[in-house]
Amino acid sequence: LKLFLSYPSSATANLGMARILLARKGSRGSSGCSCCTRGRGLALVAVAFTLAVVFSDNLALGRLTRWLAAVDSASVVASPPQSPPVTPFVTDFAAQSPPVPTLQASAGLLASFPIAVESPSEIILPNAGGGRDQGHDSAKLVPSPAPIDSIGDASVRASTPVDVQPSGQEASGIESAPGTAVVQLLRPNEVVVVPEVLPTLEPVRKEPSESTFGFWFPVYNQVPGTLRVVRSVRRFYPESPIHLLQDGAIVDFSGVCKLLRYNCTFEVAKGENSRWNPHSWMKRMFAAAKFLRTTYLIYLEPDVEVTKRHRIEPRCDAGGIYDNFNPTMKAATVYYLEKLGRERDPCFKIMWHHFGLAGGSYLRTAAILDAFAPEHVTRIDWKELVQKEGDKALSSDFAMVVALAARGWVVYPWEESAQNMLKRGGGAPQDEEGRRQFAKKWPAFNLEAAFQHNHKEHYHDPMPEEESVLIGALPQLSDTECHGCVWYEDLAMTKHTKGAVPPECTDPSAAYDPSKSQKDRVAPPSHCEASSSSTASAVASLEKASTPTAPPAQLLPGRTATKKPAKQATTKLPASPALTTHSPPSSAAVAAAVAGVTSTWGFYFPVYNQVPSALKTIRDVRQFYPDSPIHLVSDGGHTDFAPVCTLPRYNCTFLWEEGANQRWNPHPWLTRMYAAAKLLGTTFIVYLEPDVLVQRRHRIDPQHDAGGIYDNFNPTMKRATRLYAERRGRERDPCFQMRWFHFGLAGGSYFRTQAILDAFSPTNIARIDFAGLFAKENDLALTSDFVMIVALSLRGWVVYPWEESAQNMEKGAPKDEEGKRLFAEKWPAYNPEAAFQHNHKEHYKDLVPSEELKLIGTMQRRQDVQCHGCMWYALPDLNPHRNPLRKPPSAPETSDVLGGEPPPLPETCERVGAKENGQSSLLMFFAPIPSDRVRA
Repeated sequence: LKLFLSYPSSATANLGMARILLARKGSRGSSGCSCCTRGRGLALVAVAFTLAVVFSDNLALGRLTRWLAAVDSASVVASPPQSPPVTPFVTDFAAQSPPVPTLQASAGLLASFPIAVESPSEIILPNAGGGRDQGHDSAKLVPSPAPIDSIGDASVRASTPVDVQPSGQEASGIESAPGTAVVQLLRPNEVVVVPEVLPTLEPVRKEPSESTFGFWFPVYNQVPGTLRVVRSVRRFYPESPIHLLQDGAIVDFSGVCKLLRYNCTFEVAKGENSRWNPHSWMKRMFAAAKFLRTTYLIYLEPDVEVTKRHRIEPRCDAGGIYDNFNPTMKAATVYYLEKLGRERDPCFKIMWHHFGLAGGSYLRTAAILDAFAPEHVTRIDWKELVQKEGDKALSSDFAMVVALAARGWVVYPWEESAQNMLKRGGGAPQDEEGRRQFAKKWPAFNLEAAFQHNHKEHYHDPMPEEESVLIGALPQLSDTECHGCVWYEDLAMTKHTKGAVPPECTDPSAAYDPSKSQKDRVAPPSHCEASSSSTASAVASLEKASTPTAPPAQLLPGRTATKKPAKQATTKLPASPALTTHSPPSSAAVAAAVAGVTSTWGFYFPVYNQVPSALKTIRDVRQFYPDSPIHLVSDGGHTDFAPVCTLPRYNCTFLWEEGANQRWNPHPWLTRMYAAAKLLGTTFIVYLEPDVLVQRRHRIDPQHDAGGIYDNFNPTMKRATRLYAERRGRERDPCFQMRWFHFGLAGGSYFRTQAILDAFSPTNIARIDFAGLFAKENDLALTSDFVMIVALSLRGWVVYPWEESAQNMEKGAPKDEEGKRLFAEKWPAYNPEAAFQHNHKEHYKDLVPSEELKLIGTMQRRQDVQCHGCMWYALPDLNPHRNPLRKPPSAPETSDVLGGEPPPLPETCERVGAKENGQSSLLMFFAPIPSDRVRA
């Protein structure tokens, strides 16, 4: 009765329930005779009809109808005579102990619910039997007294232990896949398994397969994207178990997991930022593979779009995205992994030198249970590996490839795993031939793949009403955001190390030798070509495959490399999306367009007390970018722009910060811009100043990661600074080369948000040797224009002038056309046609419109800061409120101190610099400036 009152139902569902209750017979295990059952049925029907008149929601009782139907049939078919008490998923019925629903119950009930089917020969119903890819046969239930083992760091126990026989063969020596259980959270670090519920009733296309698939989904605080992914998986894989692991955040998905359209399990673990801590990641994935017990495990992330059920079966032991846009592993790493891998498979060789095991990747469970076993994970020399490969060795995408290869398991891209690249490289072409050429260059671009990674457009979707009620909040557990700080010191991975550094390798035969190179690699034995080993079979499979795998340009064992492409002056890192240029809209169109629209361009505007010009700049931006967010940050000024931001012609956000003279103090500048980038959430950010004149919407899309004015009128950075930036930048991009030695990132410059969130993060800011930079560059090292290019270059992000960013130089420019042409040759920053014109201070004394004048407020005046280089935050977390420093800090690690030479470029990298007497010249081949402009 309580359930009826909480979740009223429609007359249709009530009638279906009435038919079931009135038809029930007394049976062994039921709580009463048939007449009592019929009496209760009549009473419930009366209540149901009464409520149906008032309400029209058919969700809850539709679910109860299916559940009671299953219980009714299961009580005859498979109910254990003396089953222990259980906690069913509806706590109001705790007094009853229904057994697990059976196949006959679910199949019989389907007649009461119409389902649209495209073709009876092609469509099967979930768990309807006969399908070769069914996770289990629900009609065969065998009670098992053994409880489920602990999962990861959370305690799990089985209320009604049930094992299930598979409908087919054993899965590669792994135990048969169990039915999907629902986990109900009791308290932090403890969950309980409750009886299985029927999966979604949506039809799924029948696909021939001899394998079972389970899904492992590490989650955090992203809710809409997570729910969408689980619903999509449940639609196309109704029989597959889905297991969610909460890595230290407070969002509780256990309530949602009980809904039929999700039907998943949920686990709470201590926050360890597992994706950046290999020991933690492997231990948890190992536990999940033991729990799921399917042939393959597919790893999910909140930004994965599941478009269909996969059609191309896995051919290797693991596979993900064809990420040839990522750097390759070092030659010493390849040598190391092949040496270890041949201990298990003498014919093993690395097939893929990138990584790409992001969301949507598959892993063979047998490979996980071997390679991710504690004794094998702890044997890897992570300390030397991280020293050689840098931060990427800590990433889960890379670390999984390392662990699998170290045990001789083959990793190669999967055609059903792709990357969302519709905005990469200026955007995928719209014509078929253009897209074919684009996919040839970037095979990760595959719109037909089942799993599409990097779809973050659903992160802000509205949540369904029922889910928003069920999503709970967990008590805040310990959490961490560090990289490479969670390690275990014992072989069983039960005791954490005391320090946040990888433990020493204790096995001399597994020690990493960083001095090894490509020439040290040893070919597999000659008999391997005819061998039936996993590697040999994978090579043969990939070579004979009818579907495209690796393009000819990819250097794989046994393949011939093609000629290097011609040298170009563009970056190999992701480029900008293509944006449509349109004419300036009217003010009415602006007001309509800015309402709730997310753009790929955001604007960051540090302000102080300059009002007229700041307001003009915002109005101009809003005219040409009506859909873009604009965020104002006051650096301790007394002017309150918040009321003006509420007007449709401004439509901006405003934040007041303590005065820090941030344009001359790097720590406040970088940390505040990092926070703004997270807030704006756009692909690119344009940095504004009050003296920026916005003439139109830009027409030339960015080609690099940041760019501003062609300021060859400013001094260049010292050679030691350039070498320092290239040495550190090649940690992330081994092919990184600086292209611009001035700075020019003034108002009107653009920045790739991804670059800001990486280069300006507290972790990477703390690594910058500001003391060394200040000693070398003097005050130049303190200005925001210069500091930003240094911070970006230290992380391998490319900065080069943007044709749409120019300097107002009209006062010194000639008046005749020929004189202007020669002037522009000497000073390319002079470009009156550019969209963003810097150094326009003529509007500083304009009159403020009357409405704005009334709205502009005054903040409480506080002590301001005017010094240069006097505001430094305490390392390593850069907390502005904790013991601020008064002089530039040095880098905490010796490897981060200014000095040294960058490592040589790999042979596969394109050279962008000219050579003079064997040395790299200062001038380089730059990216092209418009055809009517000079090229340096």
